[in-house]
Amino acid sequence: MAWGTRIGMDGRLNGAAARPGQMHLATRCGRSTFPAGTGGVKMAALALWGAMAVCTGGCSRCGTGGTGPPSVLLISVDTLRPDHLSAYGYNRRTSPNIDRLASDGILFLNAISTTSWTLPAHVSMLTSLYPDVHGVIRGRERLSENAILCSEYLKEAGYRTYGVVSGPFLNNRYGYNQGFDVYDDMTVSFQSKKQASRGSTSPYVHRRAVEILDGHANTGPFFLFLHYWDPHYDYAPPSPYDDMYDPEYSGDFEGEDLARNERLRPDMNRRDLDHLIALYDGEIAYTDEHIGKILTRLREQGLYDRMLIILTSDHGEEFFEHGNFGHRKSLFGETLRVPLIVKLPRGQLAGRRVSSTAGIIDILPTILDVAHLTPRGGIHGRSLLGVPAEPREETSYYADLFGSMKCAQSGPWKLIKNRGPGYLLYHLPRDPGEKHDLQGEAPQELARARAELSRWLEETSIERRHFRTRKIEHDRATEEMLESLGYGD
Repeated sequence: MAWGTRIGMDGRLNGAAARPGQMHLATRCGRSTFPAGTGGVKMAALALWGAMAVCTGGCSRCGTGGTGPPSVLLISVDTLRPDHLSAYGYNRRTSPNIDRLASDGILFLNAISTTSWTLPAHVSMLTSLYPDVHGVIRGRERLSENAILCSEYLKEAGYRTYGVVSGPFLNNRYGYNQGFDVYDDMTVSFQSKKQASRGSTSPYVHRRAVEILDGHANTGPFFLFLHYWDPHYDYAPPSPYDDMYDPEYSGDFEGEDLARNERLRPDMNRRDLDHLIALYDGEIAYTDEHIGKILTRLREQGLYDRMLIILTSDHGEEFFEHGNFGHRKSLFGETLRVPLIVKLPRGQLAGRRVSSTAGIIDILPTILDVAHLTPRGGIHGRSLLGVPAEPREETSYYADLFGSMKCAQSGPWKLIKNRGPGYLLYHLPRDPGEKHDLQGEAPQELARARAELSRWLEETSIERRHFRTRKIEHDRATEEMLESLGYGD
C-alpha cells in the first residue's frame, strides 16, 4: 500500500570490486537471494519489482503530482548524536539547516542504530538486515551478493543511482557499490594518516553531489546517497567553527590525534572535556552548512518539494557517560541513538514528531513504500509511514557489537548482553541515561527480555546462512590509516 493512503483522519501515521579511491560503475550479481529450493534468483526478482514500479509510476499516490515516482536523497552523517542537534533540543544552535529539514518533515525522537560503528551500521541501513544476518560485523567481511541494497531495488525500478561517500568503512571493497551507476569513494583514498583523521571531506562531497544534480537535469527519478564523515574524530573543524562554541578556552587540549592521547580518559579535566565537545559541535555545524547548500540547490532546481529526503546517522559518540570515549565500545544510548528525519514529497506531515521507537533498519522499507515497491521477504525493518506518532504496541529492535555484545529494545525496556555472561536491564522512560541496572529489581522482565533475545538469535542464525560474506584483506597503508583512527584489531 502506498504511503499516501496511510495517513489517518486525525493526522496520525497509520499505516568484482574496483580499486579504492576510484569512482565505480557498479555491477550486480544474479545469485539467489532466497532460500535454496525456491527457484528465485536475484535479478529475476528485481526485474519483477521494477515492472511493478513502472505499472504504478504514473499513479496519483506517488507523491509527485502524478508525474512519476519521487527522487530520493539519503543523507548519512557519521557519528552524529541527536541530542547535539537543535531540532532535538540542544542548547547550541549547531544545525539550522537540519532543523529546517526537520520542520519540513517527520522527526523521529527515539531512533536507534543496529550497532555502534560505521561499517555494519551502513550495511544495515542500505539492506534492512541486522548485523546478525548480513554478517558484516568485524571489519574484514564483504557483503554477500545475495543481499539486496536500496540502490539495487531502485535501479531496477528505473532510477539512476548515485553514491558519494567519505570515510574508510564506506569503501567499495565492502560491497556497497552493488546497484549504483556511480559510487564515488574518492575521499576514502586518503593521501596520509593525517588526512584520514583531520582532513575535511564535506567540500568534496558537496562538489560531487552538485555535479550529479546539475548533470541529472530532468532525466527521470534518481537516488542519491551522501555520506558525511567530518563529525567523526578527530575534531578539527576549520575556522570559524573551531572556536564557535568555546571562544574563551585558554587551555592546550586539542581535538587531534585522539586515538593516542593519554590525557583523554574518564577523569580528565572537565574544562578540557567541555572544549572537546565544543570542537565536536563545531564539526556538526560545519557539516550542517554543507548539507544546507545541497538542500538549497535542490530548492533552486525545483526538486526539493517533490523529493523524499531522509537524514540520519550510523551511530553516536560517547563522552565518558559510561566510562568510554568515542564509539565501537558499547551499546549504550549515547552511541546507539541516532537522528532520523523523513521529509515526504509535497510537504506531507511536515512538522510531525514521532516518539515511537524507530531505527535505521526501517529506512529501506520506507523508501520502497514511497516509491511503490514491495520487498519480497528478507528484510527486517518496516515502513516508518505505518508507525503511530505515540507508542502503542512497540516493535522490538536489536543491536550487535562484534558478535559478542547484544542488545534488545522493546517498548520501555532495554536489555544489553555484555561480553561473557553479564546482562544489564534498563527502563528507558524512567532512566534515559541508562544509569540504573534493574535486573535485580525486575527479575520477571529480565527473564522475558532474555528469552526474547535468545529467540531472536536462534532465528537469525538460520537466516544468516543465506548471506555468506567473503573475507577481505587490507593492505598495509589501509591498516595504518585505520589504526590512526583507533580501528586497529
